[in-house]
Amino acid sequence: MGRALRIIFSTPTTIFELAGSPGLCLVLWSIAGVISYCGALVMLEFGTSMPISGVCTGFAALGGHLRVPKPDNLSAAVSFKGTSISGYNIGTALLDCIFSYQGYDNLNAVCRQKLLSETKPLLIIVKVLSEVKNPERTLRIALPSAMGLVTVLYILANIAYFAGVSREDFLGSNITIAATLFRNVYGESAAVKALPALVALSAIGHLLSVAFAVSRLIQELAKDGTTPFPDLLMQNRPFKTPILALSVHLCVTIIFICAPPAGSAFDFVVDLGTYPTVFLLSIITIGLIKLRLSKTDDFYSSFKVPWAALVFYLAANIVCFPELISS
Repeated sequence: MGRALRIIFSTPTTIFELAGSPGLCLVLWSIAGVISYCGALVMLEFGTSMPISGVCTGFAALGGHLRVPKPDNLSAAVSFKGTSISGYNIGTALLDCIFSYQGYDNLNAVCRQKLLSETKPLLIIVKVLSEVKNPERTLRIALPSAMGLVTVLYILANIAYFAGVSREDFLGSNITIAATLFRNVYGESAAVKALPALVALSAIGHLLSVAFAVSRLIQELAKDGTTPFPDLLMQNRPFKTPILALSVHLCVTIIFICAPPAGSAFDFVVDLGTYPTVFLLSIITIGLIKLRLSKTDDFYSSFKVPWAALVFYLAANIVCFPELISS
């Protein structure tokens, strides 16, 4: 949810620029939600097999309470006007939508490095589930529920944007489309001035959740002996916190912030995070199919992903690869 709140302030502008029309934009958000839900089910099967660590403004806009002329983005006559026919634009927009839904893979995947190196081609370890009571039951309830809720909220948020922001303002809003929506709904009031604080709190919440999970990922890798200086990185003294693992994560984060050019930093990080992640999750799905079909691998999970969802998730990611490579 922290990732959802952070992403929805900014990414819709990029998706709309690539899609070209409100209608296609909403279609892509819906498709990405289905793809990500199927991906969450894949992660759920691995997580239950190895449960150890590793919008008020929208309702106002929809109700017509605007301080600017009401946009006509959602009418049947214009909702698909300007739709892009570029395969690259549509594929990139879909990848960005999928990136916005990601977070289910943060629940899993401590030992991704074992994908190609072990006799068992894939061992996924849940990053933080060793600190959760009854992790198997918790995963089976929380993961599908969260993905369904995030999908609904994303679509409603985008509908609110299109109901409260004109096409011209949408394309000219640069990164934070939420600021334009707040201004159109509330005018130049204290609510608009408070938006940066809300965005900052959302970003902090996301950063804290990622730091919590990734530090334990690094700690589990150290326990497995796959990192430099494993004896140091696996330690959590004196506060039962993986301080050194957190330090590694901090260093990488600083590099990501400082290395890209300031003007295109956000898009760079989005693309850099999306492409390899989509590729890696596809390999994970192939690994699950192999484990399902193999009679020699000792793999058992109390939850089984439907074959239709498994194949659809893999196919959806593969379809994006040609445009990814051409970019």
